[in-house]
Amino acid sequence: RSLVVGGAEAAPGQFPYQAGLLVTRRGAAGGAAGVGLCGATLLSDRWLITAAHCCREGHKIQVFLGSHPTMRDAQQRAETGLVLLHPMYSQGQPGHHDLALIRLERPVRLNDRVRPVRLPAWRHRAEDFAGTVATLSGWGKTSDEDQRPVKGTAVLRFARERVLHAEEAEAILKRKLPPHFLCVRGLRGEVSCNGDSGGPLTVEAADGRPMLVGVVSHRYGHLCGLSKAHVCTRITSFLPWIAAVTRVPVEH
Repeated sequence: RSLVVGGAEAAPGQFPYQAGLLVTRRGAAGGAAGVGLCGATLLSDRWLITAAHCCREGHKIQVFLGSHPTMRDAQQRAETGLVLLHPMYSQGQPGHHDLALIRLERPVRLNDRVRPVRLPAWRHRAEDFAGTVATLSGWGKTSDEDQRPVKGTAVLRFARERVLHAEEAEAILKRKLPPHFLCVRGLRGEVSCNGDSGGPLTVEAADGRPMLVGVVSHRYGHLCGLSKAHVCTRITSFLPWIAAVTRVPVEH
């Protein structure tokens, strides 16, 4: 699972759509076998989107919203009511169709610290956002040397990333990439690292509001600091599924 190495500390309320997931893995005897951390994005007062690999069967997920500076400093906490993995997601193909939708048991209270992000419009379906400067945000480890347990006590950080052209990404990563991958690279070398998979990648829309274009999925390589680019799941490739399940309005 991934986070921001480098970047800057977020200001209060800067990312009101950012959610944190504390994921408890259940052991064979039914007890907790470990705790993981993921990010998520608020789509409405009832729905979140995250990475499918954060939501494996048998895991308990706690949702934190309006958090600053750490995830546990949450304005609101919520319980998951329904978790839907993309029907084509498979653990045997890391990163492919790596999306999950979470329906909360109860609607959250929307305010200046808890507010949904905008989805791309239908007219953006063919847009790959290549060359655009995007923003990635999340909690978690800030270096490969950071050995502290993942408990949601890190400070929320963000980084500016450039969305790579497909040919450029394939040349850097030395592999063919599917069209639903969206690869990004930090403007100053920032990369994702352990603790932030499932979090948002946004761009600034024409009216200045943030628009969700990717969900942090994975990187190639074991060390964050050596990763040359990282992969997000491209939201425009999955708009029909997201809209059909959540009923969140999508502009034409």
